[in-house]
Amino acid sequence: MVKFLSKLTQGEEPNEPGFQSHKVRLKKLRQVRAQRQRRRTLIAVSCGGTLAAIGIIWFSFEQNLPNSGKLAAVTAVREETLTFKSADKAIFYQAGPAT
Repeated sequence: MVKFLSKLTQGEEPNEPGFQSHKVRLKKLRQVRAQRQRRRTLIAVSCGGTLAAIGIIWFSFEQNLPNSGKLAAVTAVREETLTFKSADKAIFYQAGPAT
């Protein structure tokens, strides 16, 4: 009631075109809040779905990689040296510092 009276003293009358009652203002405020809540929910669901999809792709990629213990063709003599061997155990490529 005090706000209504203060508006009347400021020259904003209930019959003027720019005047909005408290019910109209509350209705608009509720609409804005509902829009913000829908937007936040949509963003949260989108982010969650994206993260889930990335996790599934990552997991399937990791499952398709071979076990490093099964890679007999690639051996490391030292930490800096990488050696590739053929099926008959002959070295065909070795990278790293020379001894």
